[in-house]
Amino acid sequence: MKKGKKLGTGLLALTMAFATVLSGCGNNGKDAEGETGASSPSKSASSSASAPASASAQASPGQALEPVTLKWLLPKTGKMDKADEVFAAINKITQEKINATIDINMIEIGDFVQKVSMMIAANEDFDIVFTSNWFNAYVPNVAKGAYLPLDDLLEQYAPQTISSTNKAAWDAIKVDGKIYGTPIQQIYARQSGFNYRKDLLDKYGFNPSTVSKLEDLEPYLKQLKDGEPGLFPIEGLGSYIWENMQAYYGFDTMLGARMPGVLKFDGLTALNQFESQQFKDYLNLVRDWYKKGYIQKDAATTKTNYRVQGKYGIVTDPVTKPGGDVEYSTSQAGGIEYVGYGIGERPMTTGSIQASLNAINANSKNPERALMFIDLLNSDQELYNLVLFGLEGMNYTKTADGKVEQKMDGSYDGFLNFFVGNVFNSYYTKGQPDGVWEATAKINKDAKPSASLGFAFNVEPVKNEVAKVGAVVDQHLNALASGSVDPDKVLPEFLSKMKTAGSEKIVEELQKQLDAWAATK
Repeated sequence: MKKGKKLGTGLLALTMAFATVLSGCGNNGKDAEGETGASSPSKSASSSASAPASASAQASPGQALEPVTLKWLLPKTGKMDKADEVFAAINKITQEKINATIDINMIEIGDFVQKVSMMIAANEDFDIVFTSNWFNAYVPNVAKGAYLPLDDLLEQYAPQTISSTNKAAWDAIKVDGKIYGTPIQQIYARQSGFNYRKDLLDKYGFNPSTVSKLEDLEPYLKQLKDGEPGLFPIEGLGSYIWENMQAYYGFDTMLGARMPGVLKFDGLTALNQFESQQFKDYLNLVRDWYKKGYIQKDAATTKTNYRVQGKYGIVTDPVTKPGGDVEYSTSQAGGIEYVGYGIGERPMTTGSIQASLNAINANSKNPERALMFIDLLNSDQELYNLVLFGLEGMNYTKTADGKVEQKMDGSYDGFLNFFVGNVFNSYYTKGQPDGVWEATAKINKDAKPSASLGFAFNVEPVKNEVAKVGAVVDQHLNALASGSVDPDKVLPEFLSKMKTAGSEKIVEELQKQLDAWAATK
């Protein structure tokens, strides 16, 4: 795969135009140290939208640039039957500010990873894509040459993103010393947890604060199974529970929860988590839940989204955070109210920072402009919220206190904020407590860093093994982790195939690099 084109001869005009763009953008409450401030997110939708309007009244900086079209691949979780009007409004802003038309390619979230993987393999044309350590895997895609290294572009074309992002985040996303994505600011301190359907908690009188381990859910799961026909007590699709409980188990994943090679939060020893006692205990637990009917029978294979129908009594959450339950209720559960509770530690890890990134295709014809657009997503509050919520009056209304109330009528149900850009620029939504973004920023600031924070695994020496082991994982993990098969029979086969594919070499290489990194500290 090509590594992307070199910078073109029109850089002087591009640089001058972008400087003009920045002069019309505020810092959105970010200080010089890269900590997220508290002033910008607390504005109401009405007051926040007024600032960009005055900037747009100036001469358009985009006029100095050649027009381009950027293709943006974005996961879709809700219905978007009438998105064209919103996209036109988005393009009015981007054409004026950077003379770019954004071609938003919405891909169903259940199909996103597979379709993007096929596009990468076929060298298909696109510019910007969401990537992470858990979804559209960042490091393995870097190993394939899918993403453009951004080190030489960031300071010039994404200064707002640079200045507003903690330095530790940039260190955490480096692969072999290079940066291949831009961090999407969100909660960096990770705590596993659960979102519970509130009406059912009230009905059965279950107190989630009594849950300190997965087994503590058992009595409530039985109540839901016995008393709520047509409801799935807990969402157990594929490896969701396992992946979302990584912080609970104390794992800092280096290649994502689906690949061997993790560290414990407080140590510098690499291990294959699938060989751990925690994984064996987990498999026995979910197998028991599956046989008791707490997990749906087609959990290993279905792509049907039952979340939007509220058909799960409990949904696991990889990142319990202030206001996260409200976000889930409005953006994923069709407005049905869920409440969230955390479980276990809340460390800041390399994996937690790699959880939300935007990357640029290595074959992008306009990487500079793509990065300018990403910078706008991270700094222009009007643009960011337009992508999230659509048009006021048509797709959402405002409450008396200026909070967004989405119509969720299928015309434009919006996108998840952490798929788009800096979430601290998001307008508050109905039911979302005031101060959520400030509280989240404080959690990030106060979080205990993991022992390996800043270490990034270079997969190049084992990229062949990563690909082969990944194929084995794809073959077996969903069935195992959902409880759909007997772990006594399938786990030994899974581990044997992983070893043959090279899992031990991956862990050994991880330990080798970790030791070298630790020696420099």
